[in-house]
Amino acid sequence: MADSIAFVYRQLVGFEDQTPFSKQNSDKALELFSEVAKKHSLKVLICHFDWIENDLIKKAWVFENLKWKRVFNQKVDLLYEKFGFREETRRIKEILSKNFNVVNKLKIEEVCRDKIATHKMFSNYMKPYYYFPVKNLDEIKRSLENIAGDLVVLKPRYGFAGREVSIVPNNEVLVGEILIRSLDEMFIEEFIDSSNGIKSLGINGVHDLRVIVVNNQMAVSFVRTPDSGLISNVALGGTKTIINVEKLPKSVVWMVAGIDLKLKKFGLRVYTIDFMFDKEQNPWVVELNNQPDFEFDNEKSKNMKTKLFEVMCKQFKEYKVDE
Repeated sequence: MADSIAFVYRQLVGFEDQTPFSKQNSDKALELFSEVAKKHSLKVLICHFDWIENDLIKKAWVFENLKWKRVFNQKVDLLYEKFGFREETRRIKEILSKNFNVVNKLKIEEVCRDKIATHKMFSNYMKPYYYFPVKNLDEIKRSLENIAGDLVVLKPRYGFAGREVSIVPNNEVLVGEILIRSLDEMFIEEFIDSSNGIKSLGINGVHDLRVIVVNNQMAVSFVRTPDSGLISNVALGGTKTIINVEKLPKSVVWMVAGIDLKLKKFGLRVYTIDFMFDKEQNPWVVELNNQPDFEFDNEKSKNMKTKLFEVMCKQFKEYKVDE
């Protein structure tokens, strides 16, 4: 069983400030997590990866008695990495994984970050895609001929939060211009027409459904809908409707179980799955993400995050720690 966990970040305010983060919402999120963890007898530390030496956390923040305080020379059972997976941080993550029980393991981060890897592992749940490491117009034209529909989706291979995602006509000239102009590795995906909503959940129009999974448990879920256009990400102006996980369609529940079965071998895990329902009400996986957002900005969102934190703390506490 785990008695302590450290959340490791890349960006914090200075150790001499009054709180760990420059954003008040980040402080509030970890304050809430710490309060929930306390009920599970789980100690929570916050630190920068530069503050770790071998298996020892040289300095860190803890939230106790409704205020932040500094602690030194701490050991923990689990390490939750809250900084991005990039080539420049890979080596740091590899080192940390040798000295700690890490959430999430590097393999899970690779599968979630690399959209091509996501497609390869979960191809039976996703629409076809075409990848262009070399942007050849003839190859693009041949691929577009194999994609059904009048629209296609262009995505960066390593993108997140809906950034640089384009939904454009299925036209080789237009698609070719975008791909050649882009500095990112891009791929083309078949467009999912989600305009019929999710009838079983009473959701109308364009959407995506996010499920946050902790180990094999669906913790919380919500639907995102755009204020306009076809991209539903909240960071791009979408709105959020919280959904009780017990009301999720069986088709989604089975797909979540199938995905988690493949990820189970990588150990303790916290990740999200995004779905869209097509016109025939069939769900399709759009992408996975390995770092659910902890922040909240209203009471409904806070209640949802509290439920997520409850599930996380219970799973963390029950996790068999490697000695």
